[in-house]
Amino acid sequence: MVSRVGEWTVFVTVASLLWWAVSLVTAVMFLALELLLSIRRPHFVDFGRVTVGA
Repeated sequence: MVSRVGEWTVFVTVASLLWWAVSLVTAVMFLALELLLSIRRPHFVDFGRVTVGA
């Protein structure tokens, strides 16, 4: 949880700098792409016919 807070703190800081230096649209696009790329998929372990979520 703490690493996610730190990660998002950096993202918001970068987005703020982009908004200040470039435009609001660029900052929103950056945050949207980071949100889409940060989605973590569950890992699955396959034991033949049985698939277990880990």
